Amino acid sequence: MRKVSLVIAVCGILALALSVMGQNPADLKTAMTGIGPAWASLQMNLDSGNAAGVAADAAKLEGLFKDTEAFFTKSKMQQPAGWAKEEVEAAGAAAKAAKAGTVDKAAKAAIGKCKQCHDVYRQKNQDGS
Repeated sequence: MRKVSLVIAVCGILALALSVMGQNPADLKTAMTGIGPAWASLQMNLDSGNAAGVAADAAKLEGLFKDTEAFFTKSKMQQPAGWAKEEVEAAGAAAKAAKAGTVDKAAKAAIGKCKQCHDVYRQKNQDGS
């Protein structure tokens, strides 16, 4: 009986460890640090009408937001996962339009609504930054 309890306890600890390891905050940090520069580049390419640049930047953002959505989904954080999904869709639509030769100025407003999520979920420093 003691051996069975010990085996169950070890399995429980292993399951917990694997669950925590599967939600790697480093994955989120990698995605987040890539989003800012890609978004800034996308904005410049949208303003200048550079369809090839828009397509590349939007495709990059689509991938980064997919990673972000996956992290939040694994973390069971429905609201930020939903926002990330919206960003995936907006970036995908902008990339598709740009590959077809159309620079969609509406993408400027649709992509990069990061503030709504950061206002709620981003960790704040003690000085408020």
